[in-house]
Amino acid sequence: METLSLVFFLALFTLIAFLVFAYVNKRKTEEQLQEDRPPSSLAKDSQGPGAVERLDDIK
Repeated sequence: METLSLVFFLALFTLIAFLVFAYVNKRKTEEQLQEDRPPSSLAKDSQGPGAVERLDDIK
């Protein structure tokens, strides 16, 4: 019975840890989406040269 309870508590702890991790990352992503920042240079709708063009300029 001791092994069964240990496995149960470890599984429960893992599930709760996963849920907390997912919730924190969801909140962080939502905050970043609310900020008024320019899009990444890798995005199609970015203003200015993209990452590939910048690498071409270095050579």
